[in-house]
Amino acid sequence: MHLVIDSSVLITPHTGIGIYTREILNRLTTFEAKLEISHFIGTNWQQGDVHFAHDGGGGSNSLKSTLKEKAKTIPGARNLWNAFKKNRFEAGAKNIKADVFWEPCFVPPGQMDPMIITVHDLSHIRYPEFHPKSRLKWMDGLPNAIERAQKILTVSEFSKREIIDIFGTPPTKIEVTYCGAGKQFQLQIQEENTNLLHKYGLKYKSYFLSVCTLEPRKNLETLLRAYNRLPKNVQAHMPLVLAGGSGWGKESQNDFYEKLCPGGNLIFTGYVPSSDLPALYAGAKVFAYPALYEGFGIPPIEAMACGTPVIASEIDVLQEVCEEGALYAPPLDDKIWAERLIEVLDLLEEDYQMRCNAGLVRSAFFSWDQTARQTYDILREVAHS
Repeated sequence: MHLVIDSSVLITPHTGIGIYTREILNRLTTFEAKLEISHFIGTNWQQGDVHFAHDGGGGSNSLKSTLKEKAKTIPGARNLWNAFKKNRFEAGAKNIKADVFWEPCFVPPGQMDPMIITVHDLSHIRYPEFHPKSRLKWMDGLPNAIERAQKILTVSEFSKREIIDIFGTPPTKIEVTYCGAGKQFQLQIQEENTNLLHKYGLKYKSYFLSVCTLEPRKNLETLLRAYNRLPKNVQAHMPLVLAGGSGWGKESQNDFYEKLCPGGNLIFTGYVPSSDLPALYAGAKVFAYPALYEGFGIPPIEAMACGTPVIASEIDVLQEVCEEGALYAPPLDDKIWAERLIEVLDLLEEDYQMRCNAGLVRSAFFSWDQTARQTYDILREVAHS
């Protein structure tokens, strides 16, 4: 089988969609030794099995990537970039005889059939205010992509219902392939974590943690207001660690959060390398994920797999994914979020371990190996249909 993949999402540091794409792509050749892969990366075509590093940069020039990101801030630049990318994609596609094309990030750069796309969520429709205008403009191409695709992959039953409700897509055209947690996310030995936690100025089981891109959809404002409700003596010995790169809007600025919690014990790590994340998860007393809208929500599963109790937003998709493995709070009720944080802090050791074990059991349900196998089977089905 000759597979074409738009691997552009793997150029930059990997967050949700990048992790999803990387974890599947790096497994595909284990299912078919003679699998032929052509990658479209940014604006370039590349042949062969490219193994993408965990923190981006595989098969691409990092300087070019940086310049591209800066260019996006220029008015009208994204439209010009997308037009240039489309021309490069379709010019190269004429020279490739592909059995199937997979777009793992919503909207394909150009026309190639047969095609499978992955639609992770529809937050740009449900909450357009959570996205910059340039991203909304790019997503204008999604209805046409959904119509043209032979199959649509999505990452939860919640997102499948969203696609059906909004676009009227036949359910048989949509396949749910859950995300997972990498094998590095597992119980950690405390002594081995000490040096890494020291790097971030942290002590084992002495901090709250949230991992996400700093942007409006992640709703960190509620978490900060909840943290501000905690007694100052609790804040003094339990900092709130916000781990993740800057997104967009006022939420991407540290001072936005500092104003919500004046004098609070806040630690901003910036983007955390994937090699550091397991220890950071495992060292936290509580992992908090207050997102307003998700397609799946990978960080809560990663935290559970590392044996850390999770408090998640009481939204449909996180309840589908986390089930009994997490505690829940209404996404906009900072009073209840504060109560949940204290509730976990006050657990007796035996009860705390029971909460950790509940998360471990639930996280074991998800596997990138299984997701990759499902994805490969669907790609092959479309390729041979």
